[in-house]
Amino acid sequence: MKTLRLIPGALLSALIPALITATLPAPAGAGEKPKVNCICKANSQDYHVGDVICLRGVIAQCVMSQNVTSWDVSKAPCPSVEAPAPETGEPTDLAYANFE
Repeated sequence: MKTLRLIPGALLSALIPALITATLPAPAGAGEKPKVNCICKANSQDYHVGDVICLRGVIAQCVMSQNVTSWDVSKAPCPSVEAPAPETGEPTDLAYANFE
């Protein structure tokens, strides 16, 4: 006949919570970040975090700051759509450029 060995009280009190925790299911989404669809708005359009646009003549990037989307506006001007005129070297609007 086998004899039963009793587990000491201190070990048993440490072992029971560990066994209970190990058998419980993990909360939904535990260990993975939730995918959020955060957007910035400008000129009645939606832009995702990381998008870079020309906003009021300067370059701006949609960023997440303190759990809120906002525009990070630089001092760099937007690149213009101009080309140098052949005769003077001065900028000319491409809509009126002569491509002969």
